[in-house]
Amino acid sequence: MRDVLSDFAIEASEALLNMSREAVRLAACFRGQAIQDAQGGLVELTTELRQFPTLVSTLTGPLAIDPERLRIRGRSLDEQIADLQSWLKSIVEAHERADWLTVADVLELDLAPMLAAWAPQLRACLLDRAGAAMAGAGGSLNGSGQR
Repeated sequence: MRDVLSDFAIEASEALLNMSREAVRLAACFRGQAIQDAQGGLVELTTELRQFPTLVSTLTGPLAIDPERLRIRGRSLDEQIADLQSWLKSIVEAHERADWLTVADVLELDLAPMLAAWAPQLRACLLDRAGAAMAGAGGSLNGSGQR
């Protein structure tokens, strides 16, 4: 039986990959002038992205994952958060100007690759943490009393 942390690792990394794919899809919609569909999807994507800082806080706080393990493409965790904030600001400003190509570029060229890079990193960190917790506990018993 898998533990909760392992399940969370898989689900969270899949969610990040799905957000990356959705950013690419939305970029294509903005470029293809399917603006109404793109705008609805953008609202959903930004709502999901609001959970990212909470995820990061959980990783570095209660789960005690070293922020250096969350370095992506040579960028520290703080730099990545600053990048994300900058990209979201750029999306909002471009959206206000109806500059759909800039919105598409930020989604596809900046945001999607960052989310895709985070997925395997997050999974690895959480699975390592789950393994360490299991080893520290000497393994856990499932509902039938088996390891």
